[in-house]
Amino acid sequence: MNKYNGLLVHQSYDDDGLIEVVDAKGIRCLHFGNETLQSCFKLSEPNRLMTRYTQTLMSWLLFKLSVDEVLMIGLGGASLANYFYITLTIVN
Repeated sequence: MNKYNGLLVHQSYDDDGLIEVVDAKGIRCLHFGNETLQSCFKLSEPNRLMTRYTQTLMSWLLFKLSVDEVLMIGLGGASLANYFYITLTIVN
């Protein structure tokens, strides 16, 4: 089924409403029942941050020579968790 200009790959409901995962042009996005992107990542480059929001959140890394630990509160669509997992695994 097509939705939000892409292929709907998952749809479910929780107490807060509709949860949808859509693939479009090699990018997987999380939606909560409307066109607004909640989170997304490029399937071929999962450690690449795709939204300006997540890119801005990681700007502090420009000032660090190395990172051993990260405290992340909340999961969201897991693009940041995935970024840290891949990036810190490659570095270590």
